Amino acid sequence: MAVSVDRAKFDQAHEAFLKHMLKMGEGVPFTGFGHSFFREDEWEWKHRVRNEASEALQLKRWATWRRPPGKIIQAVKNACTPGISRNLLEHRYGSRNSSEAPLYRVEGADQVEALESQLFDFFRGGEFARDKFAPRFDSLAHYLRSNHLGCKWPFIAYLAFLACPERYFPVMSSHFDGLLSFYGVGERVAGRVTWDRYSILLVWHGWARITHRGQDDIQILRRRPRFLDQPERGGSRERGPFLGALPGVRYRPVAEPPQSGKPASV
Repeated sequence: MAVSVDRAKFDQAHEAFLKHMLKMGEGVPFTGFGHSFFREDEWEWKHRVRNEASEALQLKRWATWRRPPGKIIQAVKNACTPGISRNLLEHRYGSRNSSEAPLYRVEGADQVEALESQLFDFFRGGEFARDKFAPRFDSLAHYLRSNHLGCKWPFIAYLAFLACPERYFPVMSSHFDGLLSFYGVGERVAGRVTWDRYSILLVWHGWARITHRGQDDIQILRRRPRFLDQPERGGSRERGPFLGALPGVRYRPVAEPPQSGKPASV
């Protein structure tokens, strides 16, 4: 899938990112993953999440847990608890309304067994290259929707992150749509969970790495970044998403991306 971006907007955000890293890193410029503040703020805690969640999942035991049903779902519940998942899942409204609500909405042995079959295939059904993993991603999302269990981005993306953190990452879709709009990407992620929509972010990830010589600026996109969320002195938080801290930017509606002569494409 091709993803076109407004290069000027991307460069603008990149400069804000570098300034933020310089400030928060106590004068140390960002040159890659080794930056101390970057590692602490973005990566180290996610590695802890993944390690703790892996211990909770106990994937190597799943083949022996398929009969009787219940143990696999319990393991996934354990990996989704607030103490492990931190802010990668939403837990504000009770378990049946949380990001991982499908785990609590299944009733009866048949429903439990059917969901566990989907989860088993998702995690252990094959390779994690995109073309191999995509059908399993869509299969789980379709199953959750068709059985009225709820299918939210944070849950599916969190499971993908746990399954293969080297390739996939967690998603809060409302954050991403504001950033995609700012960068002039004519696509949306929020709403229906599909691999095609997730792949928009994966393609963006690759473009960012290539464009900035290995500096993984997809971090600008993965969450609502604090360095783009804070207004300049005399500014306002109401000027529009992610524009407040960009030097010289005044709020205006983001224009529709051009249909031809697009500034960059992968």
